[in-house]
Amino acid sequence: MYKVLIADDESKVCQLIKNLIDWDKLNLKNVAIASDGIMALELIKLHQPDIVITDIKMPGYEGIELIKKVKEIYPNIDFVIVSGYQHFDYAQNAIKYGVKDYLLKPLKENEINATLSKMIEKYKEIDSEKSQQEKRQIEDLERLKDEFLTNIYNGSNMEFLKEAHLNEINEKYHVNFSEGFYQSIIVKPDFEYQANDFELMSMLLNKISKIIDENLSDLCSEMLSLSLEDRIFIIVNYQAENKKKLRKALVNIIDESHLFRDLIENLMITISTGNAQLCLEDIIQSSNEAQKALMDRIVTGYGRISEYNEGINRKKSIESILFFEKRRELINFIEDFNAVEIKNWITDIEKAMLEEPSISGQFVLDMVVEIFEMIMYGLKNHTKVTTCLDDYMTEFHAAIQMQNSIVAVFEITGQYVEKMLKQVIDDRKNQSNRPIREAQKYINEHYASSINLEEISTMVGFNATYFSTLFKKETGLNFLEYVTSVRIKAAKQLLSDSRKSTLDISFQVGYKDFKHFTKQFKKITGLSPSKYRKLYY
Repeated sequence: MYKVLIADDESKVCQLIKNLIDWDKLNLKNVAIASDGIMALELIKLHQPDIVITDIKMPGYEGIELIKKVKEIYPNIDFVIVSGYQHFDYAQNAIKYGVKDYLLKPLKENEINATLSKMIEKYKEIDSEKSQQEKRQIEDLERLKDEFLTNIYNGSNMEFLKEAHLNEINEKYHVNFSEGFYQSIIVKPDFEYQANDFELMSMLLNKISKIIDENLSDLCSEMLSLSLEDRIFIIVNYQAENKKKLRKALVNIIDESHLFRDLIENLMITISTGNAQLCLEDIIQSSNEAQKALMDRIVTGYGRISEYNEGINRKKSIESILFFEKRRELINFIEDFNAVEIKNWITDIEKAMLEEPSISGQFVLDMVVEIFEMIMYGLKNHTKVTTCLDDYMTEFHAAIQMQNSIVAVFEITGQYVEKMLKQVIDDRKNQSNRPIREAQKYINEHYASSINLEEISTMVGFNATYFSTLFKKETGLNFLEYVTSVRIKAAKQLLSDSRKSTLDISFQVGYKDFKHFTKQFKKITGLSPSKYRKLYY
């Protein structure tokens, strides 16, 4: 029997949770109820439960703080958070500390029991080697199905579909396809997604997967789903009489998934569909159509069902907008390194795209990739940048896939172009600063020796007059002032050693004339070396 502790500052909520859980069926036991975070921590130390169900907001320790403290002592205790609050950062922090699920009020009996049931299955697997073997078998089967779906999504290695009988496919991939309709579907959440939100996206896709299963499984002879990085790919096999019910179920999936806006701001769910096919071998075509329909949300709108549209112009040439004169114009701006005009040029293309009728989402993405490549390679060729810009391309490809409108696509394009321009500016600055940095390094290492402007300027490859001007521009000091500042700084450090005389120190920092040293020291610090020593050391 597994032990459960409930923590909530509302006694009614604690009682509700207690009433909703099927204790006997799940082999669970309620060992304690806490009304605040401090009491919860003490009871956890006393009972050491397997699971803690806690509110996110409580007196004493709040939920996240409680979890952090408990995990430091008992890392194997699992937590389920219950909250009615609409705070995005709570979900992120909860995930960071290993929370197994995040349940929103009002609580549902089937949801809390399903969450606990899943957690208990994990314990059973740990307790039993047989269960471990079964788990590996299930994982092997899941991998086989995932491979099947991945190949369909990518349109690769599917010659077997064309040659095999339905029964052979079922046997090979452990699926249950039957005669009827076969259709590809993609469910895509759109929100302000950042690269470091991977775990949040993963949790969201997991919850949406449950909603998909609840709405579609009873309507289909077979339903397979695969969670990709930021979307869920689905194949459904159903009978003709369920076609209308299927569309209604897709609407329900969108509506139910939008409830997670309480956790994730600006969340919108788009479902794209390919055409239904009568032969399983044509499912790749349906998959390709679903992917195109998903990209079309950039143009047609998101947050709804996006069906593959035969009427969209998918053969339009990029050259119809990026004609020769337009490309030449951009290259001229790049050659002049005119960032303002480059930005204005991109804005002009965006306006042209917004005015285009019946274009596809793929056309929009292809267009911005073409623009980005032109700018990237133009900067490399015409600015002689030494740092690598190619890494931006991979990031850019991933970023535009997350956008859900033409405006958003061009906005992210502008942001990445600005990053590249800044990189080039920094690179140019580093190149012009390098001789000055070399001179500063030499001065810092050889200040005790005789140093003169002609010697250093020759060393870095400039004539003395130009070097003197450049040095003053970059450091704010002329050459002699800089050497003096380095020497006096070293002298101030040496004065801390009472065993050294001020005369010896003047020689150590490069002054042969003690009076001159004293004059320069007082000019910079306002004190003579001896008074400085008395005051500070």
